[in-house]
Amino acid sequence: MDGRRAAPRAAEARAAESGRAAPPLLRLPILAFRLFLSDQAHLRAAALAYTSLLSLVPVLAFAFSLMRGLGFEEDLLSFLLLQYFPASDPGLYGQVVGYVRQVNAKTLGAAGLGGLLLSVALTLGTVEKALNDIFGARRQRSFVRKFTDYFAILFLSPLLIGITMSGIALLQLRERLGFLGGIWLFSEAATLALKLTPLLGAILLFAWILVVMPNTRVSARAAAWGGVTGGAAWFLLQWAYVRFQVGFSRYEAIYGALAQLPILMVWLYLAWCTLLYAAELAALAQGRRPPAGAGEGAPASDPAELALCILTEAAMRSAGEGPLLGREEVEKGLDARPEILETVLDRLQTHGLLLEAGEGGRLLLGRHPASIPAVEAWDLFPPAPLPGGERLFGEMRRRRRSALEGFTIEQLRLAAQERPEGNHDRRPAPRAEGPAEGPPAGRDA
Repeated sequence: MDGRRAAPRAAEARAAESGRAAPPLLRLPILAFRLFLSDQAHLRAAALAYTSLLSLVPVLAFAFSLMRGLGFEEDLLSFLLLQYFPASDPGLYGQVVGYVRQVNAKTLGAAGLGGLLLSVALTLGTVEKALNDIFGARRQRSFVRKFTDYFAILFLSPLLIGITMSGIALLQLRERLGFLGGIWLFSEAATLALKLTPLLGAILLFAWILVVMPNTRVSARAAAWGGVTGGAAWFLLQWAYVRFQVGFSRYEAIYGALAQLPILMVWLYLAWCTLLYAAELAALAQGRRPPAGAGEGAPASDPAELALCILTEAAMRSAGEGPLLGREEVEKGLDARPEILETVLDRLQTHGLLLEAGEGGRLLLGRHPASIPAVEAWDLFPPAPLPGGERLFGEMRRRRRSALEGFTIEQLRLAAQERPEGNHDRRPAPRAEGPAEGPPAGRDA
């Protein structure tokens, strides 16, 4: 078990060392690539490629049924085939499109339509799980949120593609505007915009997926990092895929009528690798992974100390010192790794010391602060094994726990209020000698 725990830390340390050695502009992409490998995202991409291949027809059928109502169906098919699926032979896609066109909601019936929607939801749920792991979000969406968010994605994604296509069609009208043909600036700008429109559409689509799919807040800066990198990488990958596809004709001698299936699977795999790499980069830009300067053996935040800090702050907010504490505020205000914070918050809620209310993730104490002993929260987080230093760190931890005996969260709140106004560090630091005035109220003699 210790070896399993040490392996990710060692990989993150190697990633940090490579990030420090790289130029500043390349530091984040290189670190993201090392984390992409250490997180085994390439294996997730293979699983997602298989899942998306199985659900390709249901997803396209649902999307095309929406676009059919907007009058975009034929243009959408051409756009997808020419821009986003660079296979050598469109025969396979013609068969897929044929299956999609045969899907009719009137003839499917309630059970068939339910199965179609279920397969779409399961596919999106697999994508959400992969992105949640990358961004450090431990909780999955509730059923109601999955229903609303997933179908918002299914409705808006075809609409985004339709807007992109409308922009292309609008720019193509310049060929019919003869009186503007002599304006060189307009002609060249329109040509450049026409070429960049698919790229911009891909960037927006990547950024939107990174914002909507993970069950955590992703900042605009992080989404821009991931969107630009993912969109650009996708188009570079597409260019290389088309330019350097060699020997695909030999697949026909092996696979026969299914010769295009391996090509489609490879492209789906590379597309998912691109998305997951963009997610790793966005997570780094948001600070949800260990910083580039962290190395193996860097001390992590103590979960027990974080728990006391969170409970004390929640008690202060409940006493009227500012608005109620929010989960997002905790993540921003405490210098700790997000996965550790998630573990602390979940364990406090599991044991009834903390409650989460509302969509904003407002955190409330589960009991009155005077009835929560500090050692009760402290004991919820036993120390992790530290090879070579068990005796020293164990003694330090016992001393810190003994200093907390007899104190409650309410007393920690009062002690935090008495600190100087300029000191905003509310992390409890009890004295080993105990309070100078004697034992606190309620302590046994």
